[in-house]
Amino acid sequence: RNELARVLRQLRPRLVFSMLPQDQHPDHLAAAMLAQNARFYAKFTKTDLPGEPFYPPLFLQYAGSHLRRVFQPAAIVDISPTFAIKLQAVLTYRSQFGWREGAMRDWLTTAAKFYGAKIGVEYGEPIFSPEELPVWDPVHLLPE
Repeated sequence: RNELARVLRQLRPRLVFSMLPQDQHPDHLAAAMLAQNARFYAKFTKTDLPGEPFYPPLFLQYAGSHLRRVFQPAAIVDISPTFAIKLQAVLTYRSQFGWREGAMRDWLTTAAKFYGAKIGVEYGEPIFSPEELPVWDPVHLLPE
């Protein structure tokens, strides 16, 4: 946690993107909590961490596939142009899933189509946040 907090202070990212903490895989849960805790620790003023205190302003999360649940997202991103690349990348690790042949592909495709339909595109990716998402310019919420 302290090492990641140190890196956050050093790099000062505007966005931290991590796993959603609702997952069955213990490593995913640990990674999600590590990111969330490091973000919090990076802002401490009374600590021996090097660098100036820093709190990344935006903390977003993505869902894993272990629970096979549909969560209510804070936002949905159009991934139609890159969905095939995502699918290929995830299926590279299909031996880790233990699902019947084709089930992971079906799940990912169906979920992406479901979220995409919610925003009027072919494929969508849900994005989650433990906080309200700030909108600095409402014009950016308009479709292109």
